[in-house]
Amino acid sequence: MKASEAISGEIVLDKLLSRIMKILMENVGAQIGYLILENQGKLVIEAECALDSEEVTVLQSIPVEKCQNLAESVISYVARTKEKVVLNDATCEGQFTNDPYIKNREPKSILCAALMNQGQVSAVVYLENRLTTQAF
Repeated sequence: MKASEAISGEIVLDKLLSRIMKILMENVGAQIGYLILENQGKLVIEAECALDSEEVTVLQSIPVEKCQNLAESVISYVARTKEKVVLNDATCEGQFTNDPYIKNREPKSILCAALMNQGQVSAVVYLENRLTTQAF
């Protein structure tokens, strides 16, 4: 309910993205989160939020493959298959244990899901908790 009220009250895209990210971070228990949109066939980061920061960085259009702060293989899988990924202990379970980011940064929990519009992926949400297993 809170999310739908926030969305209906925002018309400016940067403010809308910022509100969505803050609501996600507050309600899910993530330490870091990204909202990735499809733009001309490429996945680009349009919103980034960290729990330890009050600010949400929006509308940067950073290609996912150029960002070293998330598990690119997880995002690519979700965008391709339209299936959500929930990793309760990302370093020890699932098919992504060999992802370079997961090996190096050792995040504990990852939640990644596609947002659909008319059967097509319009966005991907990537949320991570670096301290707690089974956070999502």
